[in-house]
Amino acid sequence: MRLARDAFINHLEIGEKALADKGYRDNNYVVNPNGDQISRNILARHETVNKRVKQFYSMKNVFRHVLTLHPSFFRAVVNLTQIMIDNGEPLYEVQPVVE
Repeated sequence: MRLARDAFINHLEIGEKALADKGYRDNNYVVNPNGDQISRNILARHETVNKRVKQFYSMKNVFRHVLTLHPSFFRAVVNLTQIMIDNGEPLYEVQPVVE
């Protein structure tokens, strides 16, 4: 939850919440899956992105370079993953959660 607070919670709009697994427990900012198919599909799609990121050697193995280089490697991998999604390897569609 600390990482979420530092990284993205400040970017949520008033009343907006993120869908996250049970490791994140803050009802002010996070909605945990309630077992419905849409929530499971959204989390599964996110795991698909994680798998695509980990296909790069620098992300699936121990990082053996200067630690200050890790953000640059990660940014490059995420950008390449996004380019692949935009150009022929799209993610499957999931209907948005409406409360």
